[in-house]
Amino acid sequence: MLLHDGNNNRCEWRGFDAMMKANITRPDGNRWLIVLSCFLGLFLCISPFFQFASGVILASMAVELGWSKAQLALGPSLASLILAFIALGVGWWVDRSGSRIVALTGCIAMPLAIMTLGIIPADFRFYLFVSVLVGIAGAATLPSVYFYNLPRYFDRNLGFAISLGALGLGVGQILLPLLSGAVLAEFGWRMAWVVIGGFLLVVGVANVLLFVPRRSRVERSAERPVILEDGMDFSMVLKSPDYWLLALAFFLIAMVTNGVGLHLVGILTTKGLTHEQAVFAVSTIGIGSLIARLSSGVLIDWFGVWLPTIIFIGGQALGCFVLQLDLGPLPAIICVMMIGAGLGAESDIMPYVLRRKYGMRAFGRVNSLSFSALAMGSAIGPAAMGYGADLTGSYSTLLLVFGGSALIAAGLICFLAPPPMREVAVKSGAALV
Repeated sequence: MLLHDGNNNRCEWRGFDAMMKANITRPDGNRWLIVLSCFLGLFLCISPFFQFASGVILASMAVELGWSKAQLALGPSLASLILAFIALGVGWWVDRSGSRIVALTGCIAMPLAIMTLGIIPADFRFYLFVSVLVGIAGAATLPSVYFYNLPRYFDRNLGFAISLGALGLGVGQILLPLLSGAVLAEFGWRMAWVVIGGFLLVVGVANVLLFVPRRSRVERSAERPVILEDGMDFSMVLKSPDYWLLALAFFLIAMVTNGVGLHLVGILTTKGLTHEQAVFAVSTIGIGSLIARLSSGVLIDWFGVWLPTIIFIGGQALGCFVLQLDLGPLPAIICVMMIGAGLGAESDIMPYVLRRKYGMRAFGRVNSLSFSALAMGSAIGPAAMGYGADLTGSYSTLLLVFGGSALIAAGLICFLAPPPMREVAVKSGAALV
């Protein structure tokens, strides 16, 4: 493995212990503004709105245009698949040019594509075409673009910084549907696309220009030796079996959360809950995700990755196992929150583990490729759950399978994760910031 210094010289990379002894100088600037940029960037990225809140507008759009529910869901699913295939290219772009130019491109291109949905004719092919454009442009707004800067500013509080930034996803999943519904009721579905797109454009561009650091501030200081390009080359990461096992774990967690989440109303109504109770239970996914996103970062900083993995990813598995039992509304709601907490914790665990295990040399590409695994899990999970339920005649067997998948993911992460940061600091005698 290799360590690269500020002059791009190559030396032996012995893991994070060696990097801690290297006396790395952190870039100047207010570190917590970088966290704010992550929060706003994730609040405005493709996931909270187009893959979640847009359903509020799409439902009215489908009714007026006479489209089926299957046609309605095809747009966000197609965008997810596009993200999975081009995320690696975005990661290469981030590694080469920094996150600022990538984020600015996405914050302009994606809202413009979303606004286009307000002027398309009543032709399903145009809807699919624009959905592809949203997926392509939205790749430049992926969380990996904004997370890229956090490891350059944080060591000791990296987990907490990631959790605060990742809160933007949960807050977006709660607030953007409400905003979309209010705009839809006032202006109709066509103008709703334009208004929401304009909001994403203005706030997103302002966030990048004000808070996302320039690459030169992070990497190009000629006045001091800054070792920020530590870690493995991307080709070496791809040859590492550990990485592919971690990617499998991330895939499984996304598959479980999104597969169960999309079918929750059907699952809960077959367990005796009313439709209203089932809809309320679905909303608690976001609550569980928010709790996990905030608390897992603190737990990671103090105890390492294994504890939040056991609590939240193991809890996701337990939620699936218990949900297939007929225990009434309250246990079902708790199980749904536990399932949502798994994905919330993963948004903290994934970038932390990848940065600690593989360094910053190819962090943009490694993180983006891992988000491809998330996107594939998000696309495959709902289809697998639906097909399996049709094949077996119930959701119970599938919930057991998905619960087992979450257990496998938790075991892989616990086995492959690096030691807690504080242990590394004590052994190396390095000071953390």
